[in-house]
Amino acid sequence: SSRPEFLAAVPIDFAHRAMDILLECGAGIAAVVLAVKYSKPAGPKKGTLFVLAKSAEGLKCVDSAGLFGGNAVSSDPYLIVRCSGEETRTKAVEKNVNPKWDETVKLKVDESQGDVSVVDLIVMDQNLIATESELGHMKIDLYSLSEMPRTFGGALKDGAGGKLTVDMWFVPDSE
Repeated sequence: SSRPEFLAAVPIDFAHRAMDILLECGAGIAAVVLAVKYSKPAGPKKGTLFVLAKSAEGLKCVDSAGLFGGNAVSSDPYLIVRCSGEETRTKAVEKNVNPKWDETVKLKVDESQGDVSVVDLIVMDQNLIATESELGHMKIDLYSLSEMPRTFGGALKDGAGGKLTVDMWFVPDSE
């Protein structure tokens, strides 16, 4: 059998022992890799989450044209960003199912205040009198963010075909 190149200059019995040690270490490394892969990431725990709410398209129409109901003809969408028990929102875009917000919101994130692993993005319809309606939502893994903006886009869950596009980044507090 051939030996790895880095063991070529050592005596054969030493090489066999070194291979046994490497195999033992390899099993240990594999166990460590699995433990890291399936454990909570050592990502951001405290800092500021930035969300550039770009746009949505194809949102549900939930607002009717008149005071007495009728067919839904539009929506007044805004975006809620929620993480670690904190929440912020964008301004509403009136009478538009394809809003362009182009608005950046920020949120302080602190693991001691709640789960920071998930960022909830919820598109809502603003109403002054009636109950506000959810137009769809999306969840983003906070640990996938860095200090560089990253674009997320796609179909909203329970959004009847609506789509959302945002840029997100996370700036950890300096310690």
